[in-house]
Amino acid sequence: MKIVEIIPHLNAGGAQSLCIDLCREFAKGNDVTLISFFDGGEKKFLDAIKELPIKAFSLHKKKGFSLGFARVLYKAILQEKPDVIHTHLSALGYVCSYRKFKSFPIIHTIHNIPQKEIPKPYRFLTKIRLHQGWNINLVGISKTISTMERLEYHIKNPITTIENGFFPKDLSKYDKTKRFDLISLGRFEEGKNYLFMVDILKELISFSPHINMQIAGSGPQFDEVMAKRDELLLTKVLFLPGFSSDPYSLLCQSRIFILSSKFEGNPISILEAMHAGLVVIAPAVGGIPDIISSDNGILYDPTLSALDVAKKINEILLEPKKINDISKWNIEYSKKYEIDNTARLYLEVFSNSIRKKIGE
Repeated sequence: MKIVEIIPHLNAGGAQSLCIDLCREFAKGNDVTLISFFDGGEKKFLDAIKELPIKAFSLHKKKGFSLGFARVLYKAILQEKPDVIHTHLSALGYVCSYRKFKSFPIIHTIHNIPQKEIPKPYRFLTKIRLHQGWNINLVGISKTISTMERLEYHIKNPITTIENGFFPKDLSKYDKTKRFDLISLGRFEEGKNYLFMVDILKELISFSPHINMQIAGSGPQFDEVMAKRDELLLTKVLFLPGFSSDPYSLLCQSRIFILSSKFEGNPISILEAMHAGLVVIAPAVGGIPDIISSDNGILYDPTLSALDVAKKINEILLEPKKINDISKWNIEYSKKYEIDNTARLYLEVFSNSIRKKIGE
């Protein structure tokens, strides 16, 4: 099977991580090409791509929408002669804006709630193409996301759900000394709500004065989060190491993984945290409730105050046996999300889409 993966950029993000991991799996028996719109990207991803047995290139796009770029994209794809096209993020908008793409089977993965992932004009255009009978298959990364997709795009039949997968690593050689009580991994941007997480930590130290935490990542809000940490005198308990190319080196030294996101799809960081045996504490937003329950962590109401979230964290910190039990449970539970299972399900969708085209 000839597969073309299309993603706008290779900056740090869960969609990029999934895309590259899928390329790795798809290449085991298929011909894979990865096309990105923009040059550059996260070094971790660029280095990983170089090691893969795939063809990968950028179309050198400039910022801003360009209808002419849709033609450039079409010509590039036409040269690859794909059996199927798999798009991520806003790539679907460009595909739908050029009518000649109708001849291809298109699978699009929605990584977040539709309203947060792609602009309204792109969503409107997608609705038109679906109504016109284009061979577009939407895939949600969680049951919750799929339900929201179905409502957004006015689709009668259930939408395929393929939960995110992660690339498992042998963690036996990692240092497992628990130097940190809490950890979070992610991009420093408004949606991750890290300013609220700083407030949570400020409240938490009133219950647990010896608590410590690290938030690893980079992004536009990094300096703002650092300034708030310093303002609240949390410099000695909140560490901001920046982006890590190997998150397991940090996860294995931590006990509890925490998120404070305003919205999410199905965070790969949670899957990696479970693989490392961490308890997960996260808000009940997006697809998080589909993977987190009382069995493997704590879901909290996203409307709770920082003080109330801190109380929930403190409760589990006082139960070391429960933390240990959940840790063991999560290591086993995470196996269902390993990337080879995810890739197999995508290949089934690809094959069905190709058969649909042949049958037209």
